[in-house]
Amino acid sequence: MTRIVWNQTRASGRRTSWARPFDRIVEGVKGARAFVHGGGDWGYLGDGVETELPEGTLILEVRPTGSVKNGSQLARIFRVVRKPWSKEDNGFELITGDYDWRKGYLSLVDAAQALLRDAPVAGESDPLADYTTEELLGELERRGMARL
Repeated sequence: MTRIVWNQTRASGRRTSWARPFDRIVEGVKGARAFVHGGGDWGYLGDGVETELPEGTLILEVRPTGSVKNGSQLARIFRVVRKPWSKEDNGFELITGDYDWRKGYLSLVDAAQALLRDAPVAGESDPLADYTTEELLGELERRGMARL
């Protein structure tokens, strides 16, 4: 689990967006598609509240832009990552560009489905990650495979 703090307010104190984690997209009876989060107590991420999420969790953020009269909403997708080089040792990274929440919703859903399809399964790790490079090269030599 990785601890993150989601900040979504401006210096004026006005809340600028809403965000929530999701792990699948479901299709309704009439073909409508929605972002859904699975188990756990995940809900909307509170502003400035520390939350524990598994590494690799996708977060949907929607924020208003424009004026009151000619406003629109833009959506982006972030992924929870561990950042061992940073002081906080956690965070999130932006993985998609801005999508118009109303006009580009289907494109956003397609991008999210591609991310979910390519995402590693939780708890599944690389079996070779526990071995050093020297140990792996030694095993290849032992099996008679030529060194590159």
